[in-house]
Amino acid sequence: MLSLFKKKPYFFIRLNDDAGVPPIPVYDKKIIIGRGMNHVLSIPDNSISRNHVQVEFRDGVLLITDLATSNGTKIDGEIIPGSMPVPYHPSQIVVLGQSQVSIQFEVLKSA
Repeated sequence: MLSLFKKKPYFFIRLNDDAGVPPIPVYDKKIIIGRGMNHVLSIPDNSISRNHVQVEFRDGVLLITDLATSNGTKIDGEIIPGSMPVPYHPSQIVVLGQSQVSIQFEVLKSA
């Protein structure tokens, strides 16, 4: 059996219901989300930078870092500082730029 099928994701990305996207499993400890087409999650919205936010799984915690974008990143409606990792807590809502897409993350207990 291929090792790909044995590997478990570190976390899942969940978008708001209006987006019509199933949960996205993430198998890397560090990803970038943005408008760029080469990302695990690419959101085609001009208010989102090509490389907008970094999501990193470190020591059992998800860290969200805005990559010094002009339109910012919000967690639960509060703008987070650019280039500073902020811990993500379960059920918080992340919004990039002025997008109508909200993002939630689910960390697996066994990760």
